[in-house]
Amino acid sequence: MTKAISCPECGNKVETSGKVECLCEKDWCSGHRCGSKYIPRDYSCECGSRGMTAIAKQYIERHSRD
Repeated sequence: MTKAISCPECGNKVETSGKVECLCEKDWCSGHRCGSKYIPRDYSCECGSRGMTAIAKQYIERHSRD
């Protein structure tokens, strides 16, 4: 089950693209254990808003602290 991602500007559902690159320092993960292969990286909306998804930013911040 995936959660629909809403535009931070207008609240509408957005189109997503790309996946977050695994930032684990474990060769055996490859995005499976940490879940990065399921995290959409970028979004774009009909209102013109685009950027990195909030969940992708959270993943990157969390792994930069490790």
